[in-house]
Amino acid sequence: MKPFIRYILPLLLLLVFTNSNAQILHDRAYGTSGPDLAVDVIITSDSNYLMLGRYFKNIYLAKADTAAQPIWEKSYPRGGSLLFPTTICEIGDTSYVVSGSYQNIGFLLKINTVGDSLFSVNDSAILGANVSNLRVAPDGNLLAMVSFNGYGASLVKLDNQLNVINSITNITPAPKGMEVIGNTVYLLKKDSINNLLLINNNFNQIDTVTVPLSFPVYLKMSFDKTQLIIEGTKTNSVWSLRKRIFIDLPINIELICDSVYWVYNDFLPIDKNNNFVYMGINVDVTWGPDIRLYFADTCGQILHDTILYRPGTFSNPWREERGTKLLVNHDGNYVIYGWGEDGPLGDWDILFLIYKKWNGFPTTEIDSNNTEEPIIPTDFAIYPNPTQNQFTVSGITENSSITITDMMGKVIYQVTGTANSTQINATSWAKGIYIVQVKGTQSSTTLKVIKQ
Repeated sequence: MKPFIRYILPLLLLLVFTNSNAQILHDRAYGTSGPDLAVDVIITSDSNYLMLGRYFKNIYLAKADTAAQPIWEKSYPRGGSLLFPTTICEIGDTSYVVSGSYQNIGFLLKINTVGDSLFSVNDSAILGANVSNLRVAPDGNLLAMVSFNGYGASLVKLDNQLNVINSITNITPAPKGMEVIGNTVYLLKKDSINNLLLINNNFNQIDTVTVPLSFPVYLKMSFDKTQLIIEGTKTNSVWSLRKRIFIDLPINIELICDSVYWVYNDFLPIDKNNNFVYMGINVDVTWGPDIRLYFADTCGQILHDTILYRPGTFSNPWREERGTKLLVNHDGNYVIYGWGEDGPLGDWDILFLIYKKWNGFPTTEIDSNNTEEPIIPTDFAIYPNPTQNQFTVSGITENSSITITDMMGKVIYQVTGTANSTQINATSWAKGIYIVQVKGTQSSTTLKVIKQ
């Protein structure tokens, strides 16, 4: 019976892994017959996807439709071993620009909507040693973050022909992140003072703000683009506990979360309440590294996680997968971009999959009869908000505690054992923003209320 057991066990494991991928809507392997590296992916203006990769001395590009099926694939030989593409961006004339480093000099490559190369720029005087970040400027032109071999960086604005319009030089230390909201460009520096820069469309500095972090790591915008989300640590170790800070666009700190632990390599807000999905890695001594998704509330408390064992096009569960970038598409589903070992096309293939959106995954409660009853969290809400006298917290589905603090962390109100909805009198409170935390045994959330 031993030979039979040797074959039937892998088959049973494959069935388990196939079932665990029930939430995967589409998946496909991309790349060449050689070893491919996944670099970046964007959602284009026509709601399709544009993937950037690298193999040997070549840039690889592929466009896929909403079902992950290929529209076109292109490669661009550069003829040098020191080729490192970094990111891709769609600009105002609906063309695409690829950036990176070639032979230790920053480069930009412009292509049209069907992947044909138009022209490129490879100039150390303009683009330094590397172009690490691209964004669309408020006026539709291109913003390029240029780094040098030293300590600082430059922000360069270029027109659709990749001619320099304006630049800001000697930004030190080099920014960790860049976001554009409305007519303002926000730059986050890895520094402890004056670490958030605000720049207008004409490249005039509007303001500098000190975010209370010694080592900022991430800069993101909220789901509704009304806040900046900044994450960082008090030490230079990526494994240390983190703080997450929410800042409104008038640049007031609205919320500070402590002890956000590093479990991921990318994260995104997925709804207006700033719930998050993280993409990390799960390492198993038997099966190797697999991509893992974590679903968390505003301050990073993980409510649910799932391991994405090998999807169908990759078939072999005994190999390694790693995620590069995470997107939320127009349907609210999650686009996961990475690469996997021993794929169907070559040594390493680009992994592109679409995972079904989070709809409040049920948690499990065990009753006295040891039966499992799913509890699906509903949406908490505060109304009216803003308020002048009193407000109601609704959507509470279990006995919970409510704690309300001001922006200095002082507890203003606290109650336990509430259910359904609770009315709170705020007549005597000072005007300002207050943090409302609703915490039960199965779930918790944090909201804001404004007293006028």
